[in-house]
Amino acid sequence: MKKLSLVLLALVLAACAAPAQPTSVSLQPAPTVVEATAQPIEPSFEPTTYQDAEGRFSLEYPASWHILGGESGPRGDYVQIASWDPGAAGFESLPPGESLLQMTVYQWDPKGDLAARIEMRRTAFDNSGITIAEESELAFEGGPAAVRMRLVSSGEESIVYFFVLGDEYLEVSGSGDLELLDQIIQTFEYAN
Repeated sequence: MKKLSLVLLALVLAACAAPAQPTSVSLQPAPTVVEATAQPIEPSFEPTTYQDAEGRFSLEYPASWHILGGESGPRGDYVQIASWDPGAAGFESLPPGESLLQMTVYQWDPKGDLAARIEMRRTAFDNSGITIAEESELAFEGGPAAVRMRLVSSGEESIVYFFVLGDEYLEVSGSGDLELLDQIIQTFEYAN
């Protein structure tokens, strides 16, 4: 499962890379976008709340999961929440049957333009060999629309949701139990 760590790393690095400027690009057609409203759901797990340090959003995740921390940099920051405790040594890959959620905030141009951000990410995924298997637009109460994608890379599936937070972008991604990760991410709430 070392591929999972590589997939998550590829997603983060692809987000940081400048859009490629090749002379000839063969882009795969974007999947059909389906619009939907994220309906409040009763989670299938005992929840606890993750609150963004800046107070911009929150979401519910299983109380038994572990916040692994993250890193901050000049163009953004991230935090990970895992379904298992990897201990002080951390982890190199996702153990069988486990799940990993990552929340990454990017300070990127153009600011506040989700359509432009999504187009840049589509190009980065295509250039990285990552296939967008599904794409849908979702409305979350109290804020702008978000986009959900199911990605496939080297046979491994993951999901990523794209949100706009003022001038910044939030990408909430995960690998493992995609159904459970969708439940978690769909508890997302913009701060009032």
